[in-house]
Amino acid sequence: MKKLNVIRLPLPQIICSTLLAFGLGATSQCPLWAADQAPTAPAARDAAPAADASRAAGGAKSPADEVLNNAAIVELVKLGLGEGLLVDKIKASRCNFDVSLGGLKGLKAAGVPDAVVSAMIAASTQNSGRADATAGNPNDPKSPHEPGIYYYEEAGGKPKLTKLEPAVYTQTKSGIAIFMQYGQTAQQKAVLHPAHAELQSASRKPIFYFYFENTGSGLGETRNIATSPNEFVLAQMEFKGKDNLRTLVVGQINAYTGTQWGPKDQSIRAFDFEKLAPGIYRVTPKQDLANGEYCLFYGGNSIFGTYATTGGGKVFDFGVQGSPETEPAAAGHSQGKSKKRAAQ
Repeated sequence: MKKLNVIRLPLPQIICSTLLAFGLGATSQCPLWAADQAPTAPAARDAAPAADASRAAGGAKSPADEVLNNAAIVELVKLGLGEGLLVDKIKASRCNFDVSLGGLKGLKAAGVPDAVVSAMIAASTQNSGRADATAGNPNDPKSPHEPGIYYYEEAGGKPKLTKLEPAVYTQTKSGIAIFMQYGQTAQQKAVLHPAHAELQSASRKPIFYFYFENTGSGLGETRNIATSPNEFVLAQMEFKGKDNLRTLVVGQINAYTGTQWGPKDQSIRAFDFEKLAPGIYRVTPKQDLANGEYCLFYGGNSIFGTYATTGGGKVFDFGVQGSPETEPAAAGHSQGKSKKRAAQ
């Protein structure tokens, strides 16, 4: 027996077809048929593919939305990722770690290396500091701030902190290397443009506040990460208005005296610093500074500091343009206002 194909119609179409069969109206005029065949609204058509795409994505998060937690670190450790990779991942990601006593016990039980746990604690401390910095008074030196160097002044009887943005310098060499065997010295200089820093202090003894993100400075700390102003150098730069630039000798090579990295002794200016809280220091020059251009930069604890690089580097530059009342020969310790000098 030949199998018949059965066509199943929706109930509204069956009713309308029956009415048509009895001559009671055209199918297109049947309200039930028209309602069933009404075109889908554009919003409904667009929503369906979007919902399908969302289901297909499986709720995957973009890297910007990804947040590392303890469970994610444990999972990555079990996958066999090395300490270095895990530390780099922590530094490059948003983190929400539980570093309480219970959390640390769980990490230790899961076999998370100590170096990774240390990076997790550091990330948690930084996140806490950033949250406090946004809530504190930005002009109160004792309040937490974003890591960096800040210039302090009093404007209208009120304290004001201005963050020094790092400037990138290029390097040039002077002297002819072929003549070094005859006693000539070849110098390597850092060059900054323009001739004046943007921040100009009217005080001959400017005050700076250093805020460090890494507050650990124990004997076990071997990485070149600044934790104290004692690792920085304050130097006076040579001003060359005609060429619209500033220079600083950062290295010298001589066949008889050897290689010397860092500024010349006569360019270095000593400073005092006071620790106010973990990671917060108050820094002032020991002596009044003469009018001129200066910079603070990280020297590190070895020749691999900023001034030993062969390319360029970063410095925190500023200028001193003291008024006659603040000349070194005068009393000269009053705190003046900073002023912005336009690029020349």
